[in-house]
Amino acid sequence: MFKVGFLVIFVILNIFSASKVAAEQSEIIKISTPLQGKKLFAIRERIRKSYADIGYKTEIIKMPAKRALYEAMHNPEIDAELMRVLGVESVLTDYIRIPIPLITMYINAYSYSDIENKLTWDSLSKYRPVTVRGLIVIERKFQELNVDYDTVNTVEQAMEMIQLKRADIAVLPKALADDIINTKKNVEQPKTNDVLQTMPIFHSLHSRHIAIAPALEESIKNNFELQQ
Repeated sequence: MFKVGFLVIFVILNIFSASKVAAEQSEIIKISTPLQGKKLFAIRERIRKSYADIGYKTEIIKMPAKRALYEAMHNPEIDAELMRVLGVESVLTDYIRIPIPLITMYINAYSYSDIENKLTWDSLSKYRPVTVRGLIVIERKFQELNVDYDTVNTVEQAMEMIQLKRADIAVLPKALADDIINTKKNVEQPKTNDVLQTMPIFHSLHSRHIAIAPALEESIKNNFELQQ
């Protein structure tokens, strides 16, 4: 009788444990992102697959870059940041960087005015630059060099600023700028310089999910190659 009772309890505990694991595995991971565009759609889908491969569903939440950063920092419903540059941990202190590069980000300067061919970060002080607020690496570089600059909410607004001569140069990630330029092929195209900077970008996971970080890292490694 004791053995039968123990067996029943053991089965119940196993069912409870299995149900708990299933519930955890069906959890939806909410991922904020400031990045949009056709090229970056493929990155989003690979991240989705990386989570799916370890048993998690995902919800991608797109918003302006600064808002995405704020939500990642303060909204307890956000579980991950789709893509951020190395060093963002100084702001997203509760996040873990998954150390697999997702893509190489190129930062370019765009203008409808005459700008020097070999533009560098140091020479930007000669111009009136604009960028998208919340793109930390660009804003920090301006601040480090003591360059006055304007910010807007979207890449399209930055392009409009230089077209209307309200700014001389838009400093932007090439992938985002190209997406806007390619939708307006029948209008005058802005000039662009040599690449100002290149850097890898990474996926960031909130530390409350640290238990899945090793499996996620392996899954991302299987789903990504460094993109050029």
